[in-house]
Amino acid sequence: MGDLIENKNLVYVCNETDVETNGMLAIEDDQLRPIAVFNLAGVFYATSNICTHNIAILTDGTLEDSIIECPLHGGSFDIKTGEAASYPCEKPLKTYPVRVSDGKVYIDYDQISAESPEFECSVDKGVDNIGDRFLEGPQFPTITLSTGQAFQVNNNDETVLQSALRAGTAFPYDCSSGGCGNCLFKLEKGEVEDLFPEAPGISNYARKLGYRLACQSIPKVDCTIGVELDVKYTPPVVPQKHAARLKSLKVLTHDMYMITLYAESHVEFMPGQYALISLPNNNAFRAYSMSNISNSMGEWEFIIKRVEGGLVSNLIFELASKDTYNIKMDITVDGPYGNAYLQSNSKKNVLCIAGGAGLSPMISILRGASARPEFDDRQLLLYYGGRAERDLCVEDIVSEDSRLKGRVKVVSAVSESSTDVLNKISGEVRRGYIHEVVEKDLWEVLHEYEIYVCGPPKMVEAVQKTLVNKHKLPDKQIHFDAFY
Repeated sequence: MGDLIENKNLVYVCNETDVETNGMLAIEDDQLRPIAVFNLAGVFYATSNICTHNIAILTDGTLEDSIIECPLHGGSFDIKTGEAASYPCEKPLKTYPVRVSDGKVYIDYDQISAESPEFECSVDKGVDNIGDRFLEGPQFPTITLSTGQAFQVNNNDETVLQSALRAGTAFPYDCSSGGCGNCLFKLEKGEVEDLFPEAPGISNYARKLGYRLACQSIPKVDCTIGVELDVKYTPPVVPQKHAARLKSLKVLTHDMYMITLYAESHVEFMPGQYALISLPNNNAFRAYSMSNISNSMGEWEFIIKRVEGGLVSNLIFELASKDTYNIKMDITVDGPYGNAYLQSNSKKNVLCIAGGAGLSPMISILRGASARPEFDDRQLLLYYGGRAERDLCVEDIVSEDSRLKGRVKVVSAVSESSTDVLNKISGEVRRGYIHEVVEKDLWEVLHEYEIYVCGPPKMVEAVQKTLVNKHKLPDKQIHFDAFY
């Protein structure tokens, strides 16, 4: 024990017998950061117990070999090195040297305490694009960042995120629905109403520390918050609210429809973005991606999947079964939002990978690319996956669009059908999961494409693992909004 006592950085955390073989143990001590201790076949490792992607306790997740999977979004780390092992985790974990003596486990804590900045959200001082848009009229709460910069809430039902983006602030986010957790901030002063207390994008542990989700928090009074801004989230088009009505609905498959909403205003967004739709007498809103592009006709077009029990989608379809032109429906379209839009500065070919209603933003991106001269000499590819033949509709959409027909190569695939499906555009017959089909066709040339992905979470995750983990493509080459 003498050597251990001489090293002031060594801290006793548990006994060897406290950690089962191939198991893990959370170390909870008011004087220490949360620590995880692992026992891999008698060899001990220690890491921070907080996921670097979002604030969640890692030991609430699962351990397989040396990989710990976060319970919040499924990202993972190698506990031996601390390196991120899978999306959405990118930053490595803090690891600690371990010493075992006389049946006791010690870690070299390197003079780190619970007051360490690990728990602080700091504003990126390199970002200085906070808007100064203070509306005249009723005074609504003001949001002040830790640096003193501020923006004002525009109405009494606007979230922190909506207010920030309307002010042009580079506030991190993806889904706007409480699932991804990317809009996490620390409430340092003030009060907010939590729209979604059970939101999967934030852990109970993070809530206890004072963190909240900007997309689910409505300020009730002036607030001071801590958040790490990132210039890449600066909105290319400032989101606004538009009053709209249902103009038309077209059946695409047994459970997918193309709807068009009409608003008496110019429609502007980047190809691939989404909007938040809410219906009259209903506080619920849902995120839907546009399938058209900016236009002066006031049209917002969406491909929507009818979900059993889905509040907004089912209401839309019920109303659409009536005479829509004689119904006064005050639908609100709030947008645009989203970061997975067409990268016009890229010189690469375009590869879109979609499943389900994720087809909507991919059609928008392809329409946007086909309308821009700088894309005339580039390949436009669309890979679309469904479970069975009845899920496929992309060939009809492309063939009916004069710009896309003959310009976009389409490859459809089914994963659960017992019969092959003939692709009407390319003539190819494909079977299997869409990420497998993409890999088989393009693995040697994936680096030549700017890649856009949208679909069910498991599909997006499979594509991401194939492209990043297996084929080592850089994250910046792959674009998707993280919906969970």
